[in-house]
Amino acid sequence: DGSFFAEGAKLLYPKDAGDLCRIVREAHARRATCATEANSVSSRSHALCTLRLLKSQGQLTLADCAGTERKKDSMYHSKERQQEAAEINSSLHALKECVRQAALRARVPAHAYRASALTKLLSGAFAREDASKLAVICTVSPCASDTEHTLATLRTGMALGGRGNEKEDREQLSLRRPA
Repeated sequence: DGSFFAEGAKLLYPKDAGDLCRIVREAHARRATCATEANSVSSRSHALCTLRLLKSQGQLTLADCAGTERKKDSMYHSKERQQEAAEINSSLHALKECVRQAALRARVPAHAYRASALTKLLSGAFAREDASKLAVICTVSPCASDTEHTLATLRTGMALGGRGNEKEDREQLSLRRPA
């Protein structure tokens, strides 16, 4: 039928809220993480959870995306970590492109969401057009030493939120130095 299914993904049917919570905890434990220079428990993968509402035929997809990786932060990583960083950045770029396309036209072209496994898995949301809604929640650090990371995260969040004007967003989220 042309649908894409992630390797290792499971289709589960929780019987109650407690069962659903157990499943989510189990899924969280399977999440790939690794210590990096910036974070001792850095996500090295994206996580998706789709809740299908059988009676209404609706669905809610929760996507917890790994953060973008700057080259200067990963230059001392192993080749494997550098490859992970490149794949994370590539999939986030593909996701931003799909959101941008959705904001510009009624339908996201198939080539846009075929660019990464993440966007392939989210393709159903892009195909639903007006029935799909997007909310973006960014997790940022309150530490002054993480300001550059925080700004990069907020820029990505703004782009995913459909703001679309990256130059304007960059100006709004630039470091303002006291006079």
